[in-house]
Amino acid sequence: MAVKEVIHLGQAIKGGKVDLRDVTDEIDEEASSEEEQTHKKKLLDFIEKIRRHEEAIRRALKHKGTSRSKMQEQVRKKQKEILDCLQEMKLKESQIEKIVQKMKQMLIRNGEGRDRDEAD
Repeated sequence: MAVKEVIHLGQAIKGGKVDLRDVTDEIDEEASSEEEQTHKKKLLDFIEKIRRHEEAIRRALKHKGTSRSKMQEQVRKKQKEILDCLQEMKLKESQIEKIVQKMKQMLIRNGEGRDRDEAD
C-alpha cells in the first residue's frame, strides 16, 4: 500500500500538483531552478525503481515454479531495495504522515468491507 501511495506521489510531482519542497528535505528554499529539476529527476528515478521492485515482488509471488524459500528470499531482497529507495528519497515527515494516514484509511475501508462480507 505504501508503494502505491509513493507512486501516486510521483504522478503528482510529474503533473506539477505537488511542490517538490513539500515532499523532500533534499531541496532548500534558495535552490535554483536547475537544482530543483535535478532533485525532481532524482526523486522520480527513486519512485520508478520502487515501482519496478514492486512489480518484481508481484511476479515472484505469482511464479509457480519457484520454491517457497527462494520466493521468500527474492521478495525480502526486493522489499529491502524498496526500503533503501524510500530512505534515500529523504521524504519530509509531513509527507510520511500523509502516506501513513492514507494507508490507515485504506485498512479501515478494507476492514469494513470484510465485516460486511462476514455479516452476510
